[in-house]
Amino acid sequence: MRRTAVVILMVILVMSMSSSIMAADYPSKPITLMVPFSAGGGTDVIARLFALI
Repeated sequence: MRRTAVVILMVILVMSMSSSIMAADYPSKPITLMVPFSAGGGTDVIARLFALI
Protein backbone atom coordinates (compact mmCIF):
# COMPACT_ATOMS: atom_id res chain seq x y z
CA MET A 1 0.00 0.00 0.00
CA ARG A 2 2.80 2.39 0.88
CA ARG A 3 4.62 1.62 -2.37
CA THR A 4 1.51 2.44 -4.40
CA ALA A 5 1.10 5.76 -2.59
CA VAL A 6 4.73 6.69 -3.28
CA VAL A 7 4.37 5.84 -6.98
CA ILE A 8 1.17 7.89 -7.27
CA LEU A 9 2.85 10.82 -5.51
CA MET A 10 5.82 10.63 -7.87
CA VAL A 11 3.55 10.57 -10.92
CA ILE A 12 1.66 13.62 -9.67
CA LEU A 13 4.93 15.43 -8.99
CA VAL A 14 6.32 14.70 -12.47
CA MET A 15 3.06 15.74 -14.14
CA SER A 16 2.95 19.04 -12.28
CA MET A 17 6.55 19.82 -13.19
CA SER A 18 6.07 19.02 -16.88
CA SER A 19 3.11 21.39 -17.22
CA SER A 20 5.17 24.31 -15.96
CA ILE A 21 7.95 23.48 -18.38
CA MET A 22 5.56 23.32 -21.32
CA ALA A 23 4.01 26.69 -20.41
CA ALA A 24 6.77 28.64 -22.09
CA ASP A 25 6.25 32.01 -23.73
CA TYR A 26 4.74 30.68 -26.92
CA PRO A 27 4.39 32.20 -29.43
CA SER A 28 7.27 34.61 -29.15
CA LYS A 29 6.23 36.56 -32.28
CA PRO A 30 2.87 37.96 -33.39
CA ILE A 31 0.70 35.64 -35.45
CA THR A 32 -0.96 36.86 -38.65
CA LEU A 33 -4.43 35.42 -39.11
CA MET A 34 -5.55 35.36 -42.75
CA VAL A 35 -9.19 34.64 -43.57
CA PRO A 36 -9.76 33.84 -47.26
CA PHE A 37 -13.37 35.08 -47.29
CA SER A 38 -14.99 38.49 -47.63
CA ALA A 39 -15.26 40.90 -44.73
CA GLY A 40 -18.48 40.89 -42.73
CA GLY A 41 -19.33 37.24 -43.28
CA GLY A 42 -19.69 34.60 -40.61
CA THR A 43 -16.15 33.33 -41.07
CA ASP A 44 -14.77 36.85 -40.72
CA VAL A 45 -16.70 37.46 -37.52
CA ILE A 46 -15.50 34.21 -35.98
CA ALA A 47 -11.90 34.96 -37.00
CA ARG A 48 -12.07 38.41 -35.45
CA LEU A 49 -13.44 36.96 -32.21
CA PHE A 50 -10.74 34.29 -32.24
CA ALA A 51 -8.05 36.96 -32.80
CA LEU A 52 -9.05 38.69 -29.57
CA ILE A 53 -8.13 35.67 -27.47
